[in-house]
Amino acid sequence: MRQYLDAKQQYRDAILFFRMGDFYEMFYEDALTASRALELTLTSRSKDANGGGIPMCGVPFHAVDGYIARLVKKGFRVAICDQVEDPRKAKGLVKREVVRVVSPGTLTDANYLDAREPAFLMAVFFRGMDLRAELPHWLDAMLHSGEVLDLSRIAGPKVDKHSTGGVGDKISIPLAPLAAVCGVRVPMVSGRGLGHTGGTLDKLESIPGFRVDLPTARFVELVDRLGLCLIGQTAQIAPADRKLYALRDATATVESVPLIASSILSKKLAEGIDALVLDVKVGRGAFMKTLDDARQLAETMLAIGRDAGREVVCLLTDMDQPLAVR
Repeated sequence: MRQYLDAKQQYRDAILFFRMGDFYEMFYEDALTASRALELTLTSRSKDANGGGIPMCGVPFHAVDGYIARLVKKGFRVAICDQVEDPRKAKGLVKREVVRVVSPGTLTDANYLDAREPAFLMAVFFRGMDLRAELPHWLDAMLHSGEVLDLSRIAGPKVDKHSTGGVGDKISIPLAPLAAVCGVRVPMVSGRGLGHTGGTLDKLESIPGFRVDLPTARFVELVDRLGLCLIGQTAQIAPADRKLYALRDATATVESVPLIASSILSKKLAEGIDALVLDVKVGRGAFMKTLDDARQLAETMLAIGRDAGREVVCLLTDMDQPLAVR
């Protein structure tokens, strides 16, 4: 039970789904709460320090999304603790850690988001988010909706660049290989077009045979071997942002500082980078039309990026006309 108790210590305010074989198990108060909310059979396991049985209930791993959705809709926060190594290769206990957190009002896991329910995006668009009390938690939930890569075994600084986008912006395409030949490792998860702007992925996919949906293992391999790799959000990396990205476009909530900042940072922090260069576009061809709006976005991303322990720098650059126009 030591692994379970260690994980629970970190997520005291959530119901912890603890993977054991083909089931996610819950123990103690979590089991009592979940058994009532989900109408599950309550059993017991071994003995606690007082000699009594430890309350326990569980759900099949292949059906877990439905149970999580039911709990979240009832107002509970859920943390999913999964096996992160092959049980056949494990020496002793299989390593487990929390890989996802799903919260009421956010539903950041892509499986739970619904284009018919844009109320949360609209609320953030009109009311914003508190930079200290709300936005860091929202970012953390988006970040941990999928896998957070560990590139520590790759030599050299891991640095990415991200632009907030504008008409004709294509700087990432030449900049990434230029940085790589200078010894910087560039793991880049890019975005598609939003609103009136085109995305880096859309441009790359116009090249016959170019793939932006590589598995994470292949992504890491290419960063190590070539010094760079550009992909899009996947089912493994930032899946919540992948769905939110499309919902923001469909619900006209693109131009929101908290939504832009959390979208960018959730992708970038999931890459396993050491540092990040942010290019905030300002002008007629950008989302941020005024210098004041651009500065607010830049300061927001600097604050939450540095709070996450990354070195972050930000440039405000002109987007009053399309780039690369003669």
